[in-house]
Amino acid sequence: MVRWFELQNIARTVVYSDSEDQLIWQYETNGVYSSKSMYALLNFRGVTPIYMPAIWGLKVPPRIQGVLWLFSQNKIMTRENLRARGMPTPLEYELCKEIESVKHLLF
Repeated sequence: MVRWFELQNIARTVVYSDSEDQLIWQYETNGVYSSKSMYALLNFRGVTPIYMPAIWGLKVPPRIQGVLWLFSQNKIMTRENLRARGMPTPLEYELCKEIESVKHLLF
């Protein structure tokens, strides 16, 4: 019963209006859909790419900054990058059988 009364109290605080409902795209600050935001959502799973100069302003050890920079430049030696450099190696990661790329490692 306590939970029911809590729910009733929450329901009383809701303010209703006569205005029509509208769709809001949560991946844009203005709430309007754009193909750019959809592309970012699909490619980065909703995570926006890091602005590179921001890496150097982080208060982390320099080696961490270096690794972040390597990630951002796609220079980490993943199987995909090794294959692009001519090394014969299988592309699939053993644990999940997906192509081992920088995005796969990061996400």
